[in-house]
Parts: sequence; C-alpha cells; structure tokens
Amino acid sequence: MSQSEFVVMPDGHVEGQIVFAALELAPAVTLDRDGDGAVTPDEVSSARAELEKLVMDGVEVSADGAACPTKLRGVEITEGDGLAFTLASACPRRARQIAVTLFLLSELRPGHRHAARIALGDQTMQKVLTASSRELSLDLPPPPKTSAASGGWRRTVMLVATAVWFAFMVFLIVWRYRRRPRGAPRAKPG
Repeated sequence: MSQSEFVVMPDGHVEGQIVFAALELAPAVTLDRDGDGAVTPDEVSSARAELEKLVMDGVEVSADGAACPTKLRGVEITEGDGLAFTLASACPRRARQIAVTLFLLSELRPGHRHAARIALGDQTMQKVLTASSRELSLDLPPPPKTSAASGGWRRTVMLVATAVWFAFMVFLIVWRYRRRPRGAPRAKPG
C-alpha cells in the first residue's frame, strides 16, 4: 500500500509527500532500467522527466474547486524500495476546502490501495484511496473574523484628529490675521 500526506499551512499553501514502492510505478514508468530488481538513484535521475510528468498530470490539489499551481520539489529513494515525491501547491489563504485527487492511481496495477491523509493543525482527514475513489478533501474552518469595527474606529479617530488639526490651523491663521492692526507695517526679515 502506498501512502501520502498533505499539510495545509497557515498561509494556505499545501506541502505534500507521496510515497510508493518503486516497483508499484512500473505500469506507468520504467524505473529498473537494467532489470536487476533494484532501483538506483541513477535510474531515478534518468527517469526524472517521466516521474515529473506522472506526478504533475496525476496529482491535483485544489482549493474550493479550483486547481492550485503545484510544483514537484523532489523525488528520492527512501528506505527499502520506496520512492518519495515532495510537492508544493500554492493555494489561496482563505480557502474553505482543500481537496487532493490522485488521478495517477488509475495508472497503477488494478487493486492498488493508497492511504492518504490531509491535515491543518489538529484537524485531519484520512482515507484509503483506489483507482475508482481517488479524492480526499478537508473542510477548513472559517478564517478568523478581523475586527472591522476596530479598523473603522481607528480610521474614524484619525479622520477626526486630522479635521481638528486642520480647523485649529485655519483658526490660528485667521486669528493672527485679525489681530494684526490695519495699516501696520509688516515686519521685515532680518
């Protein structure tokens, strides 16, 4: 059974890791190019373009039904015969639902099962996916309400303070002008 974990970060982007046994990918990508029964880092490196295409075409992370731009950050051999894909998806910060669809499960051998998990903090959803049931989603809590009242209150205070300052300056100019005796000579700089 293969597995994956997707973590929704506070800024909205999603970090993901998908792990397969290298031989599970055989129907989609030939990794054991020399046929010795073991997959080496060199074989993974030479199949990088095929692996990237498999993942980029076969994994979709979406926010509120719209696909998030996703990049393959890395592919590496793990313990035993595992192959780990690291992904990053740029989803918007205020999404209400994040969904992951593993289309690539249709490319694998019939009967393949995949344990998938998606999490945001302590909120988690887990599911066993198959070629016919390829999606896992997590409903996210509503974003915290920003205090519009406090922002409006601050703006109002700033406007009132500016208006009072402006009125005071006008009053000061008028008062000085009226206090000056008419016909009195102006002071010369100097």
